[in-house]
Amino acid sequence: MGKNYNIKINPQQPSKESISQRMDFDALLSKYESESDTGSTRKKTAVRPLRVRYLSYIGAAAAAIALLIMAISVFNRPKPATLEARYFANRPFVDQPLEKAQARFASFRVDVNQGGVYEYESGSRLVVPAAAFMDDYGKLVEGEVEIKYREYHDFVDFFLSGIPMVYDSANVKYTMESAGMIEIYAEQNGKRVRMAPGKNISVEMISRINVAPHLAVPPGYNVYKLDTAARKWVYQGIDQMEVLEEFTQLDPQDPLYKPKKTLKDQLEQIESSYQQQKEQLENSIPAPTAPSRPISPDADLPTFELAPADNVPMTEGADQIWYVSSQNTNFDPRSLNVEWEDYRFERINDHEYRVIFTRGDNELRILVHPALTGDAFAKAMKQYETAFAAYEQQMQEREKALSDRADELEDELFSQRKVARETYQESIEELIAADPDLKHSADFIHKKVRNRFVADGFGIWNCDRLVPPLMQEITANFIDQNGASIENRTAYLVDKTRNTVHRFLAQDGARIRYNSYSENLLWIVTEDNRLAVCDPAIFRAIDPDQEEVTFILNEQSVPPIDEAAVRSVLKFN
Repeated sequence: MGKNYNIKINPQQPSKESISQRMDFDALLSKYESESDTGSTRKKTAVRPLRVRYLSYIGAAAAAIALLIMAISVFNRPKPATLEARYFANRPFVDQPLEKAQARFASFRVDVNQGGVYEYESGSRLVVPAAAFMDDYGKLVEGEVEIKYREYHDFVDFFLSGIPMVYDSANVKYTMESAGMIEIYAEQNGKRVRMAPGKNISVEMISRINVAPHLAVPPGYNVYKLDTAARKWVYQGIDQMEVLEEFTQLDPQDPLYKPKKTLKDQLEQIESSYQQQKEQLENSIPAPTAPSRPISPDADLPTFELAPADNVPMTEGADQIWYVSSQNTNFDPRSLNVEWEDYRFERINDHEYRVIFTRGDNELRILVHPALTGDAFAKAMKQYETAFAAYEQQMQEREKALSDRADELEDELFSQRKVARETYQESIEELIAADPDLKHSADFIHKKVRNRFVADGFGIWNCDRLVPPLMQEITANFIDQNGASIENRTAYLVDKTRNTVHRFLAQDGARIRYNSYSENLLWIVTEDNRLAVCDPAIFRAIDPDQEEVTFILNEQSVPPIDEAAVRSVLKFN
């Protein structure tokens, strides 16, 4: 066989113009009919019109192209995780969803030359050192600055703040379970100031956390500062946490409410008994009375002259001049100018008296010290020093006697608490054996804690522990109460047992993780700032083997006007 072929590899594709130039099918038909008429050896046959066939081909080709485009768009659509990453990358890092519902800042005015200690309404304290602020040029500011401060404690606070609760470590995204968060800055005359180098503000933040019953202080809480420029949290150090109070809140709807309430009552009774025994111990060995120090002749105190009563023994060397003691409250020097009808003395100790002036039904009581000068004052001081040394010796002996018994009380307190917790744990294990679904509810009790750390700069500080992603994962779709699809909205998910909020992109095919052993709350904020909330019962109804679920989010009738309105909607039943 001869090589009668011409294979073209990667031939040049015809352009749209060349294709259109050759799409004259009428001319093609005429040419075909002409050749059929003139061909000597061809047999004439009935010719079926090609126009109809041509239109059929065009329609089929168009349908095929449409299907191809749809297939390409489906296969080329980014994965939900990719779309979510792009979405949040184009959003503000701190993305406040409801501007009108933001928590207000508390304001503290600080004398920069003195500093001070300032207490927030929650009981938290800020210790501000002197000379701690500077301007943008690095110069220490003078006068007063105004510290702005607010706290975030629960999932509603975190949601309204717009602060992300995710920590990325080695490409693993951990959820940050918070023990409380603060936002702090300072300004002078409306202009921000900065923290001076080497200065910091000591923070004692009061908050509440969920803790395993057998733990005195929960482990794993650290301090992080938000770097808004780098869009990440930065580790600062270990949270110095101290438990102040156990069982600050109990939920009557908790299936384990009864055993938790029993443990709470037992611990409170144990603590009350301990405090009573401490008081009895203190009273069993009375404290010695401290001697009174003679008043120096050059003391800067008000004085007056008054002859002492004959029946009141006086300090040796005292004359008729008296110092008004600094312990008098609301003393008015003009009261000594009143013409009193009578007076009397009461001796309190060697160097302190009470003089009582009377006039009719009126009475004035003043603590006074006799004026001692020269040798009388020196002798009184020597006697005082001897008496004070004896007093200190007596106090040391008392403290030793009390200390031994106090240690015994502390051991008893620890032992009684341990027994109460063990009894609680046994009762819980019995309940779990009967109903394994109660296990997660039994893992936590509520405690009031104090978080201690130092802030060496202004911004947002968070006391957190990192928890790994939840294991239960499902494919999710979202619709409103009318069945309309919800796409490209920030969604928020809360697990009742974890003090945090997880945000993700609501989209078809979203992969979300949730705690199947707890109550879950899911919601979004609509374009007109209304809350659309999913009934938690949808989570409870998910079958363990179910792979996909559609969440129905019911839109509220009006936008929330403040934080209280948000809390009235976002709550567990």
